[in-house]
Amino acid sequence: MAFRVTLENGKVVETCCPRCALHYLETNHLIAASRAIFVSDSDVHPRATPETRRDPQGCCMMKTYDRCLPSLVAFAGKDDAAVFQKEHGGQLVAFQEIARK
Repeated sequence: MAFRVTLENGKVVETCCPRCALHYLETNHLIAASRAIFVSDSDVHPRATPETRRDPQGCCMMKTYDRCLPSLVAFAGKDDAAVFQKEHGGQLVAFQEIARK
């Protein structure tokens, strides 16, 4: 099962299902990395994305690498990041700290 979202700029985003498409539309907005607050190494791990490889039939996304781990989740504000951290663990880090590693 797959679902496509066409953005106002014409970009097409594929998701695995309608629920993920709606979630994408609800939560997708740009955050400048240099001003974001990150939670590193929480218990929330990224799902497969449209860039993730699919099987030969174009279905069933396959994980082909582990570079997304440990997780790194970006937030526009420290308060939201702290609430997420309280629920899911991890460490609050600024972009400058991540860039040095």
